[in-house]
Amino acid sequence: MSMKELKAEAEALGIKVPGNISKVKLEAKIEAVKELNETVETVDEPQVEVAVVEKPKKILTPKAQAKKIGGKLMRVRITCHDPQFKKHNGLIRAAGSALYFVKRFVPFNRITHVEKVIYDFMKQAEYQWFEEKINRSTGRKYKVPRTSPAFVIEDLPSLTKKELDELARDQQARGAIGDD
Repeated sequence: MSMKELKAEAEALGIKVPGNISKVKLEAKIEAVKELNETVETVDEPQVEVAVVEKPKKILTPKAQAKKIGGKLMRVRITCHDPQFKKHNGLIRAAGSALYFVKRFVPFNRITHVEKVIYDFMKQAEYQWFEEKINRSTGRKYKVPRTSPAFVIEDLPSLTKKELDELARDQQARGAIGDD
């Protein structure tokens, strides 16, 4: 049999065939399904046909996919180590790409949720500082540039169902959310 005929027979038997399968493997798959069908037919129980309907997979656009990945909320507590921003209670951070972009106020030293793109951006942020050293032979002072992480990010577990329900009740009681 030719490869076309084998693929047609496999399709008729309901076998999914990858495009790069070899003729030998395809013949083996067809034989295995035929043997399985023969053993099933020998059973005396009545056969019931069940129609299996596969849901079509939702194909995301690149923009929707970027939003799904980058927009995932991460529960964190962020501490600022950058002396330039140390006295602030938070910063406005923006991050993203041409497909997905987000801007938000990120509070320091409080439990909060931030998008994954901002989380990744802040995880990589560094600040530069200078260490003063003394040259032992000349006695002169000089500065050596150093870098350190700008933020310490403490990853926290996601809220449980009970905590989410409690938060929803609290927000409802305060009128923090509307029934739009």
